[in-house]
Amino acid sequence: MEKTRAVVIADAGPIIHLDELNSLDLLADFDKVIVPETVWNEVEQHRPQALVCSEVKFIRQCAVHFSAQVDALTPFYTLHAGEQEALHLCFEFSNSLLLTDDTAARLAAKNLGVAAHVAHWVYWFALFANKPAQNRAYWNCYTLFQHGPLYTFALLYWQKSSAT
Repeated sequence: MEKTRAVVIADAGPIIHLDELNSLDLLADFDKVIVPETVWNEVEQHRPQALVCSEVKFIRQCAVHFSAQVDALTPFYTLHAGEQEALHLCFEFSNSLLLTDDTAARLAAKNLGVAAHVAHWVYWFALFANKPAQNRAYWNCYTLFQHGPLYTFALLYWQKSSAT
């Protein structure tokens, strides 16, 4: 299966939440999943097993170039260090998209002309791009819209718990 050329730059929230839903493998459809150093440390502190997902090769990377635009927007949007570093990395990769659950970070990205999506976008991508996880993505999206996010999360968590 051919991978998608977009480079995903991930914030901590989506990695943690996709791991909680046993869905990190959906990120394997992308060529690169870059995790900023600051974000890596945050995920390592809260959910270290997420970073060793066998299906996804996470690339730990520090920002090399720093955008004055990102620095200028940081206090305005009260961005945390991980979100700020992720946005800096977005400028280093022309075909990147930011994966974050933080509304302020998505607004800052929009202001900077950076594509930004929330974690459940990965399900939609798998669903409409005919990727290997399409059936599971369809089921999760259907459940989400039928019953709402809390029900879906509880159901997926229960399935994961009962499988172990």
